Amino acid sequence: RNSDLKTLEKSYFEVMGLCCSSEVPLIERVLRQLNGVQYISVVVPTRTVIVVHDVLNISSAQIARALNQAGLEAELRLREEGNKYTKKRWPGMWNMASGVLLALSL
Repeated sequence: RNSDLKTLEKSYFEVMGLCCSSEVPLIERVLRQLNGVQYISVVVPTRTVIVVHDVLNISSAQIARALNQAGLEAELRLREEGNKYTKKRWPGMWNMASGVLLALSL
């Protein structure tokens, strides 16, 4: 139904507690218990969990809370322009300084 699609949202989570495929069953078990979760995808190499959920039943913050209660250190990635999901974070001071010094040496 088209009206059901309007309440579905895809949320991306960075899960620092996800180091190998052995955590996938735990993540799936935690998320399947939540009312409103429609689809779960776990990408182990990037430590990303993608969840399609009904926003009328559960928010992305509630999903992150459930993952954190399981000790998985989850954080919602913020949506940026171009439908790209990233964390809003500047490079570290040392990375910026080394980039400037490298550019000056050329």
